[in-house]
Amino acid sequence: CHPAAVKIARSLSKNTVLVTDAISALGMGNGSHTLGASDIDVKDGRATVRGTDVLAGSVASMDVCVRKFRQFTGCDYCEVLA
Repeated sequence: CHPAAVKIARSLSKNTVLVTDAISALGMGNGSHTLGASDIDVKDGRATVRGTDVLAGSVASMDVCVRKFRQFTGCDYCEVLA
């Protein structure tokens, strides 16, 4: 996610909801994985269809989402988790 997009979303509503749609490769680390019938590669937190730059899905866990949201918006944990 882009920091500016997160800041804009937060400025429009204080009722922001964090969601992760992580795929099965979450927590598996860098390497080759399978998602259904597709072969995917995970490198540095980015999952792509093998041999392409096409995103295969997210590998961001909720704790990563919370940390990035705090970093991008300056909110404290109480605000993020409320």
